[in-house]
Amino acid sequence: MATSGYNPNTSLREQLLSPEELADNLGLALATLASWRCQRKGPGFLKVGRKIWYPKDCVQVWLDTAVQETNYGPTPTQREVVLPVSTGRTELCGNHRFARHKTKREQGAGNRGGTSDGALGWPQAATTDSGPGVQ
Repeated sequence: MATSGYNPNTSLREQLLSPEELADNLGLALATLASWRCQRKGPGFLKVGRKIWYPKDCVQVWLDTAVQETNYGPTPTQREVVLPVSTGRTELCGNHRFARHKTKREQGAGNRGGTSDGALGWPQAATTDSGPGVQ
């Protein structure tokens, strides 16, 4: 916060702005200034009793620091963006309907030693003839 220098040629009141005057000058609502005071944002202020005052030099310093410079030069045509490259997830199944993850049944088929037709873990029907029987 800037320290206000006392000028004997001006009265103390001429060096201060009321919240109404500042809100009027900046085009803000009084509630915005009150909110900024609670949030410790905005220009520095004095509280004398119940009255709020904004020293003009504090307001000017705050305005000077709030100025945002712009670039008047040519804008770059290409932006450099660095993104991580995904190496893929090996636990994913290529064309599965459930977000490409294997189901428990598919995971269990490899542990049971299922055949090519039993990829889903279903037991295969026996093809050997056990003798005479009902067909």
